[in-house]
Amino acid sequence: MNKKTPSSSPVSSQSSVLSPQSSVSVQWKPRRIPRPAAGVAATGEAARQLANRLLLRSDEELEHLRGVAGVNVIVVMGEADRLPWVDGACYLGHSETSAMFYLPTTLDPNVPVPLLEKALRQRFPHLKPPLVVLPTLQTVLSLVEARSPARSVLEAFRSQP
Repeated sequence: MNKKTPSSSPVSSQSSVLSPQSSVSVQWKPRRIPRPAAGVAATGEAARQLANRLLLRSDEELEHLRGVAGVNVIVVMGEADRLPWVDGACYLGHSETSAMFYLPTTLDPNVPVPLLEKALRQRFPHLKPPLVVLPTLQTVLSLVEARSPARSVLEAFRSQP
């Protein structure tokens, strides 16, 4: 898992913040049936708890996961039964139309997902797929640099204030 702390981005050099000056306003609504979980994103205390849960795992177990980390956020991808469960985390599933576009399992945008994906790829061409949308952070990030979680990165999260 790569950890980057750039000066201009809240997540990593492979992330972008959605700003209110967008030409299309995207609202999020609860899904009737959650998407199957394929990842988890966490910030703040939930990120520390996620790091703690991952540190309890063996190196062999960590090899089955892929993740990225940035300033106060961890995203870990893997099979649902291999993901740690943490209160306050946002679980992610790929959209029904693209395995390279991840959204919260329990939320849907008020615009068609293919249209949202196309708009985000056009707006943020520097972000290489797969992409993750985190509506509560108003952030889109790339998983292109996802790696097995590194214990040193997880330890750093555990000790953050």
